[in-house]
Amino acid sequence: MRECGVTLVHNPSSNMKLGSGFARIAAAKAAGVNIALGTDGCASNDNLNMFEEMHLAALIHKGLAQDPTVLQAGDVLDMATVNAARAIGRTDTGTIEVGKRADLCVIDMDRPRLTPTLDIPNLLAYSTQASDAVMTIVDGNILYDHGELVSIYAEKAKYEFLSAVKRLFKPFVLCVGAMLFALTGCMTPEKAEESADRTAEQLTIAAWEKAMGVTNIFGIAYGGDPIAPLV
Repeated sequence: MRECGVTLVHNPSSNMKLGSGFARIAAAKAAGVNIALGTDGCASNDNLNMFEEMHLAALIHKGLAQDPTVLQAGDVLDMATVNAARAIGRTDTGTIEVGKRADLCVIDMDRPRLTPTLDIPNLLAYSTQASDAVMTIVDGNILYDHGELVSIYAEKAKYEFLSAVKRLFKPFVLCVGAMLFALTGCMTPEKAEESADRTAEQLTIAAWEKAMGVTNIFGIAYGGDPIAPLV
């Protein structure tokens, strides 16, 4: 992999949810393979939380190797930032430097769980939660700012999302209703239609609540007061 320039993308949550086992990250790192960090898709992860992926990656390989020195906090941060940029052939992002794109995630370090800020990499890998991210900036454009999605009309997105989910769920519920009517006669077409609308609406609301918990971090900057360059 190293000789061919192939990047290993580690998805710890997905690997564990699917029972896929554990990637040989320590061995790959020792061999000089570029290792990035990912979430996989929502069907095999659900959360898409990069801070959780960093946390898990930093812990599970220590347990597997029975060695607390395996995969340090700085290694995990590199996997989530500069290594990921390298994986897609990007040299204009991944670190905070003059001339590079301003792709940042700003963390509020003034939180009880992040106090005192004596070891920033350690705090980001082991203590930081997605809710501690107060701003995301992509190519200099603020997309998220203290709870507000600046570039997205949230209500419109929610309406379109719920409409799409309802369209997907309703035929399935109608099919179940038709089967019940055919087998038992207890579900008339009219009742099936009414039940389909009600059930699809309930499933749609549950899907939206789940989607609202998704957090995907594209870049991380860390530091003291308020944010210092990633080094």
